[in-house]
Amino acid sequence: MAYSTSALIAEVLDKSKDPAFPRDRILTYLQRVQDQVLGHHMLKFNEKRVAASLNVADTTYAPAETYQQAIQAVLSHATLAQPSELIYLSNQEFFERFPDPAIYSQGMPLYFTDYGGDLYFDRPLDKAYTLGLRYTEASSRLTDATNSTPQIPQEFDGIYIHAGLAGIEAYRENFDLEAIHLRRVEDITADLLGRYSLRVKRPGKARTIRRRGDDGW
Repeated sequence: MAYSTSALIAEVLDKSKDPAFPRDRILTYLQRVQDQVLGHHMLKFNEKRVAASLNVADTTYAPAETYQQAIQAVLSHATLAQPSELIYLSNQEFFERFPDPAIYSQGMPLYFTDYGGDLYFDRPLDKAYTLGLRYTEASSRLTDATNSTPQIPQEFDGIYIHAGLAGIEAYRENFDLEAIHLRRVEDITADLLGRYSLRVKRPGKARTIRRRGDDGW
């Protein structure tokens, strides 16, 4: 069977030996663990790249809706001998140093931050630069369908399976069994990080897209 959210739900139901358990509840458990793993870690398979044209006097750039966290931002222009990599600042430090970037004279920025899903530069641009942006993608919304592909690679699908089983056992109030499955989630996630974790030079915390009511199992 092809790797899909629907197939994962079927496997969780099979292992739980309770085919009548609501599929929508299992979908919630799978979504939650994907949000947690991708929201807390920067992973190679979740890296995206884009080249965007900026305009003179711009102080911000709006990435795609799937944007989660910047890895690297580089400006290039025909007048530059080589691309210039911007220095990332946390949004707190950035806005302490540059409360209103628009008041500064136009030039090539040295610093950037991300805030509210947008990138901010420390001054208005003096040229129509091209922004080369590497970033991690936010957790996608899973659906109970064969064309809904989980973002965590299939070789680590145990993260989803054990998270689903943990959710079922918590619902049944079998908390000892829940703890066993949650430990398996942690162990497999550690293996995932060993294989796919990105090492980057910038500080910051990943932004997770969460839905209301997603706290706890």
